[in-house]
Formats: sequence, C-alpha cells, structure tokens
Amino acid sequence: MDRADFIKQLIMWHDNDEHQQVIDAIEKLPRDDWDFEISGLYARALNNLKRFQEALDALNMFQDEGREDGFWNFRVGYSLYYLNREMEASEYFQRAIDFGDDGEDTRLLLKHSLFEANVKLLLTDEMALLENGEQSIEKTREKFDEIMIEINNFRDKYFGNDSEMKIWVQNMIRRRVIYLVDYFHLNIDCETLLRKLD
Repeated sequence: MDRADFIKQLIMWHDNDEHQQVIDAIEKLPRDDWDFEISGLYARALNNLKRFQEALDALNMFQDEGREDGFWNFRVGYSLYYLNREMEASEYFQRAIDFGDDGEDTRLLLKHSLFEANVKLLLTDEMALLENGEQSIEKTREKFDEIMIEINNFRDKYFGNDSEMKIWVQNMIRRRVIYLVDYFHLNIDCETLLRKLD
C-alpha cells in the first residue's frame, strides 16, 4: 500500500471510531517512516482512547514542525487539557485558532480551559490556607462566598447565559468543593460553601 492509500485508510478508521486500528497500523511502521502527518494521526487516535500522555509524547516528536500548525496545536492543547494542565492547554488552543483551526470545538475548549484554570487558581489559594490550618470555619465560609462570586463572574465572562454551561459549572464546582471538604475533614456543609454559586 502506498503512502496516500495508507493515510486514507487511517482516516477511514478514524471516521469509523476504530482508533486502535490506527494505532496498530502506525506502530507497525519503522520509526524512520513516521513523519509529521502520521505522528499527528497517531496522536489523535491516542487522544481518542484517552491515552493523553502518550499522545503528547508523539506530538512532541515533531514540535518544530507543529508550532505553526493549527491542528497540531489543537491536539497538544487537547492532551494537556485532559491531563489537567488547563492553563498550558489554553495557550495551545489559542495558537490553534491563530493558525487557522477556528472550529467550534477549539473555541469551546479554549473557554473551558481558561475557566477551569482560573477556578483552580482561586481554590488553590484557599487550599493553602486550609492546609496550614490558618483559617477558621467562619473565615472559610466567607472566603468561599467570595470565590463563588468570582466563579459566577468567570462563568458569565466565558459562557454568558448558556443554561447548559451554568449546569456544567455548578456540577464541576460542586465536585471540587466536596473533594476539598472531604480532603481537609472540614465540618462544613458543602451547600453552605456553595450558597453564592448561581
């Protein structure tokens, strides 16, 4: 099979959600035959199978060629996002847009990554105070009221009045707050901490 037919076959497997087929076929090639395009298709298949670190490693093989390619930047951002490296991911999603990947998924993931990175920063400061035992329960409640108001502002900034996103934000924040309360063994009702989240 010549290269053009091989690429067509990989794309067909991708379109049929046969991502492991893509990986298996590419892994049979000698590494010297891997190029920018094949590595990108390999990384996409790995990402689709939630093997994000492996996808990132594959993409980094052609970092110099990829820096100014929209799809490469999107795939790197996607891997980073699902590795919980949201701020880094947002930079790659923005670069993807700058280099021509202006799709709806790219824009939405850029918003998600910026939003989640900001939430993480807000909660990280609070976690540091809790870890050091520097804060009373009442101070924690007050601080969470402030954090929830800021989260509402971030939500409005990135997602406007989208009701589906409002539910997504509430669920995401609820999970993170429950985790913090459990982790620090706080004697606080989670709903009390979430009272300013709308």
